[in-house]
Amino acid sequence: MVSLHDMTDLLTAIPGMLGFVPERSLVLVAFEPDSARIGASMRFDILLEGPGDKLLSPHLLSVIDHLGAVCEQQGFGDVFAVIVDDRHDGQSAVYRRVFTAVARALGPTSYLCVGVVVPQMIAGARWTVTHATPEHLGDTGVIGDPLISPMAVAQAVIQGRETHASRADLARSLSPRDVEDCSEPTCVVHGDRMDLPDLAPGELLAEAITVIAAFDGTQTCWEREVVRQALAHIHVRDAMMALAVTGLSSRAEQVYTDLVRALDGPERAPAATLLGHLYYVQGHGGMAGTAFEVALASCSDYNLACLLDSALARGMHPRELAGIIDYSYDLADEFGVTLPAPELDWAC
Repeated sequence: MVSLHDMTDLLTAIPGMLGFVPERSLVLVAFEPDSARIGASMRFDILLEGPGDKLLSPHLLSVIDHLGAVCEQQGFGDVFAVIVDDRHDGQSAVYRRVFTAVARALGPTSYLCVGVVVPQMIAGARWTVTHATPEHLGDTGVIGDPLISPMAVAQAVIQGRETHASRADLARSLSPRDVEDCSEPTCVVHGDRMDLPDLAPGELLAEAITVIAAFDGTQTCWEREVVRQALAHIHVRDAMMALAVTGLSSRAEQVYTDLVRALDGPERAPAATLLGHLYYVQGHGGMAGTAFEVALASCSDYNLACLLDSALARGMHPRELAGIIDYSYDLADEFGVTLPAPELDWAC
């Protein structure tokens, strides 16, 4: 059983795990078998219907069944469930039905150890235990500030990544923006294509990696065009996917984000997809899902985004993408380019 102190810490850490503060959501935190190590965190909208929003929608029940199947497939042990919703009292029968559905959906290896309701994920919000063993039903406490939790601070300091105030705020961080006028006569964001030298795939890959390695917070239009053309070349793009597990991952994330925001239309899809892939392999499923949504909204049949988004929806663990990374390194070798060594622990 998670202690009251642990529950407060875990609830406060959830926004840092997801990359944003959830609203009207069902969040599951699944632990590795017989371990305090978190195996996965999953979030979906909590869709209620009927008079007074007192009925569980068929879609919500389908989502819960899917989450249960994911926990079974991955062999998770204890599951910690959180409802973030302000429509009913914490002890409402509506929420109890949600937790009952979660408990039933879990396979024989997983167990819903506790279900908690909190109206909002903000500092001082009071949480209530609605599903647990009898002696813990009704337990309550107050969460800390999720934006300055150790998890959020670690994200900001180590990975240079902020915890967004909401999922909508995260989506807005990838929305197109006006790029200030530049003095370059032709550029990727102001109508005309820049005339880059006719580069072989290996040369294009090397140039793109050089741009990413030198990124200091801003990019010239020429640098954006180098990365855009690299991502438009399927095999070069596939080789660049390995950057997600290297020491260049943070800079690659910023470069892809900048390009997603600088471009418009279908050309946003490759950068948004590699951004989502980077989040995915690093265990940030919520952020990956948002990036894939942007990619597919830009180009609904962009194949790589479709494949990765489907894998994420099926609950495929990030370590199962290791084969893609191996392929990326093999491609780079064929191009005569030496990529930085992987630093991500695939055992995570």
